[in-house]
Amino acid sequence: MGYSFRFVHTADTHLGLNWPVIPAREGAQIPVYGAAFEFIVNKAIEEKVDFILHAGDLVEHPRPTIPALRRTFAELRKLKRSNIPFIITRGTHDSSREYFEKFGGDFLAVLEDEGKVIYVERSRKGRAYYDLKLGKTIVRIYGLGEYGSDQRKVLLGFSRSFTRRGANFTILLMHSGLMDRPYTLGATLSTIDLRALRGVIDYFALGHDHQHFEDRENAIYNPGSPEYCSFKEASTIFYSFDDGKLEETRREIKEKGFYSVDVENGEINARFIKVSTRKVLNVHVVFNEATPDDVLEGMCKALELNVKHDGTVILRPIIAGFLARGYRVYDLRLKEIQESVDALFVEWPLCLIGEENSRRFEISPERNYQPLLQSYFQKRGWDESSSELIAKLVMDIVKELNPSLKSEEAKEEARKRVLEKIEKFDLERVKKL
Repeated sequence: MGYSFRFVHTADTHLGLNWPVIPAREGAQIPVYGAAFEFIVNKAIEEKVDFILHAGDLVEHPRPTIPALRRTFAELRKLKRSNIPFIITRGTHDSSREYFEKFGGDFLAVLEDEGKVIYVERSRKGRAYYDLKLGKTIVRIYGLGEYGSDQRKVLLGFSRSFTRRGANFTILLMHSGLMDRPYTLGATLSTIDLRALRGVIDYFALGHDHQHFEDRENAIYNPGSPEYCSFKEASTIFYSFDDGKLEETRREIKEKGFYSVDVENGEINARFIKVSTRKVLNVHVVFNEATPDDVLEGMCKALELNVKHDGTVILRPIIAGFLARGYRVYDLRLKEIQESVDALFVEWPLCLIGEENSRRFEISPERNYQPLLQSYFQKRGWDESSSELIAKLVMDIVKELNPSLKSEEAKEEARKRVLEKIEKFDLERVKKL
């Protein structure tokens, strides 16, 4: 018998966050995150979805601020009136790590007590998963919060309980990044780990990584945060400045949003819906043998181009390249750069620029480091044959992840090739002495 349903998948709303911190009272950014969450809820109601999935970090603080509390209850009340279940697992910010603050459960448990959410997490008695009944269709949702460096071990243990028995469609709702995806800091899971669970999981609903990514072939979806939470996840405009001429070289655009997902007889159609956000940009200018005056002129020109007719923009100047001989980074007039434009907020400039007499050492993919690596692995206790195999794998990865790759498409293809190499690597052939 056929079935179909629709749901929204979001994550990392961080209600209560105030970023960036702008001293003026009218500069408070807390309402921005509430507005993004409101847009998602209103869209879910408008599209008459069957349920909403939230993959963690609903709020910024485990003890939410008053604005976060008011916004949370206001939006969840709307969903309750529309009979749309809100299913969530815990994120890094939803639950306190302090021992004495854990008594009585976390904020998500309070929301569940009040009938506002369905809180799924492997450690919760009777709530490791939830069977959502949509008519005669059963959607089983497993929940896994954030476990830091133990994430992979915890998932492997938890996955032994996964089953399709009695369910038409299964979802893993998880707050975790992947090491082969944009936000890799501390990640211990990879696409390969999730791919191994495709026999029992139909849709991987991820959160934690604030940058949107997807792997449709393996049904892995990460919506990212619906509003910018740092410059790390913002778009970047790249320029070069030489001989008084500023030239745009490329753009890396990062969009914010969430997923609206239609499922029909197991077939997944996930649409990424953009959320209207603040204009947040990294302005990255590369200089070549520049004087402090050159840097001031080039950065001011680049910032001015991105402020034109929009005083609400939020900017981070990034100074890259090399200074002329005889100049040091502390010669740069950074305060003048920061105050050169009338924007909502300009971050203190990030200095990546080097000094001409101390050019940085760079690893070249063309140079063969394999003998050096092979010697290193032998000293660490691997036999000669194994050291050669591991060193070759490392060199293959370095060559694939070439920093000169410009486009996101090229980087994504390189990541896929690296994963294939790792997956095909025969661990049985690697032995220690």
